[in-house]
Amino acid sequence: HRLVIFRNRFKFDILRLKRKFTDTVCIRLLKKINHITYLWRKPMKRNLSLLIAIIFMICSLLPAETLKDHIDALLKDAPDPGKTGLTKTLPYKVVDAKLGFFGVFALLKFENKSRLGIFNIAQGKFQKMLKLKSTNFKFATGSSVLLVFYPDIKVIELWNLKTMKKVKTKKITIDSGFLSFFEMAPALKTKVFVSGGEGGNADKRFYGILNLKTFKLTKFKEDSLFKDNEYSDRIHIRCNHNMTKVLAWSTSGSPSGFNYVVLSNTPPTFKYKHYSSGGALNFSNNDNLVLTACGTIINKVGRVLKRYSHSMLFPVLGDDFYIQYKKWVEEGESNLIIRELNTHKKITELTTEVELEDTAFADSDFTIDRKIMASRTSGRVFIIDNDNLKLRIYPLGISGKSNSFGRVPKAFVGQKWICKLKYPKGTNVVIEDGPENMTFNASSNKLIWDKPKTQGIQDVLLSISKPNGDEFYKEIEITVKNK
Repeated sequence: HRLVIFRNRFKFDILRLKRKFTDTVCIRLLKKINHITYLWRKPMKRNLSLLIAIIFMICSLLPAETLKDHIDALLKDAPDPGKTGLTKTLPYKVVDAKLGFFGVFALLKFENKSRLGIFNIAQGKFQKMLKLKSTNFKFATGSSVLLVFYPDIKVIELWNLKTMKKVKTKKITIDSGFLSFFEMAPALKTKVFVSGGEGGNADKRFYGILNLKTFKLTKFKEDSLFKDNEYSDRIHIRCNHNMTKVLAWSTSGSPSGFNYVVLSNTPPTFKYKHYSSGGALNFSNNDNLVLTACGTIINKVGRVLKRYSHSMLFPVLGDDFYIQYKKWVEEGESNLIIRELNTHKKITELTTEVELEDTAFADSDFTIDRKIMASRTSGRVFIIDNDNLKLRIYPLGISGKSNSFGRVPKAFVGQKWICKLKYPKGTNVVIEDGPENMTFNASSNKLIWDKPKTQGIQDVLLSISKPNGDEFYKEIEITVKNK
C-alpha cells in the first residue's frame, strides 16, 4: 500500500492511499492530520502533537466493531439445549416479557421489583439486571433501544442494549391525559406506538406515535383504528417490523376479535375486523400474515388460509417460520412443532412440559404471545413457566436458508425497481399477478419492475418453485413513492 505524505508550511496532505482503505477513511485521516499539524508551529508542543497525530492515524485505520460482531460475540460458544431443552431458575415471577436486540435478549419484568432482567437466550443466563427508578414502569424495545416509562413521574428513559447504558431521560407531558401502553417495532428505534386516556378517563382513549428523537406525539383518531369505538381498556397492540401496520385487540369483557390497521396510509386506515383471536396474535416475519392463539393463519384481507385445531400459533422473529403449540396431544406425541411459513412443512418436533393457557381475558400486558417466543438470531424457543419459576429453552432446529423472501425494497415513481431474491440458484419464479412491466431474471435471481408510474401500494403474487421441490405462493407488497 502506497502512502505519500509531504509537509508544506507545517501542513500534511495525503496524496495517495491505495486499495485497502476507503475514501471516507482517507478523508477522516487527512482532517485529523491537518488539524494536529496546526499545533506544530509551537515548538514546545511538537513532540506531543506528533504523538497524538500518530495515535489518531492508527485509531482511524483500525476497524470498528460492527453490530454483527457484537451479536456474534454474545452468541459465541452457546450451550446446546438438546431435544429436552435447558431449564433455568427464575429469581422472581415474570409479569411481562419482550424480545429485544434483534432476538438475542428476552427482557423480563418481575413482579413488584424495580429490576428489568436482560436474559441472553442462547447462553441461558442473565446478561444484566438493570436497576430502575421504581417498581411501577412500562417498557418497550425495538432494534437496539430499550424504552422505560414511569407513569408516576411521567418520565421516559432510553437505554442502549448494546452498551447497557442509559442514553437519555425525558419528562413527557400529555395535555390533560396519561399514557398506559407502549409498543415498538422490531426494526425501529426512533418511534413507539402509544395508547392512553384523555383527562384521566380510560373510556376516552387516544392512540398515536411518539417520535423518540423529538418526543413529539402524533395522535390518531380513534375511529381510524377501532370500529364502533368498542375498546375502552386492556388494549393490546402488535406492530409489524417497521410499524406500517398494527394489530389491536382488547381482553376486557368478552373477547371480540382483533382489528387490522394500516398506519402507512394518511390518515391511518382501519382495514378489517376479524372475530377470532384467542386473546393474542402477531404478525408473521414477512408482515403479510397474522398468526393467532386460536390456531389460524389469516391474510391481509381477513381470509383464513390455514387452521389448526386445539392449537396456538406464534411467529419466529427474523425468519419465515412459526411455532404450533398443541393444547392437547396423545401420549408420546410432540406438542411443540416448528413449521415453515409458506409451505407449512414440519421442521422440528419438540416436547415441553409447560402448559400454556389462553389469555383471552388477561387483566395485564402479559398475554400468551409474551410467554412463548422464538428468534432466528438466538436459534432458540423460549418459554416462561411462572408456575414453577423456570425458563425453558429449546433448539429452534432451523438450518440453512428458509423460504423467506426478505425485506421488500421501496419503489419510486419513474425509477427502475430491482429486488434481489434470497432463493437458491435454479429457483423458478412466475409472476401470477402484478404490473405488466415486471419481470424475473433467472440468471441474476432478480425481480425487476421497469419504472412504476403511480405512487401507492402494489400487490404482487408470485409462484415459486425451488430446486429441492418446494413449491408455494408468495404475496408481497411494494410501496411506491414519489421521488
